[in-house]
Amino acid sequence: MKNVREDIQRLEKELRACQKILTAIGDETRQHLLCIMLQRECSGSRVIEFAEKTNLSRPAVSHYMQILKDAGIVKSRKESTCVSWIRRPARSII
Repeated sequence: MKNVREDIQRLEKELRACQKILTAIGDETRQHLLCIMLQRECSGSRVIEFAEKTNLSRPAVSHYMQILKDAGIVKSRKESTCVSWIRRPARSII
């Protein structure tokens, strides 16, 4: 019985750790942005490129990408006045 409780506590802890990631990828628009990133090279994509491939405004893309960044799924790189978004390797996310 003690092992079952410990297993449940460990599982709850792991789920809490993944909660931000699960919430971030639970949105269909963010899933679409991630799919666009997966089709591109690892060098990164700019907000304007996402906006051109979707029906989203640049501020909306930035908002969605910030949520993915907060969850640790993507990272950003500032280049002059532009921000490039880069997907993180799966091993570094979970």
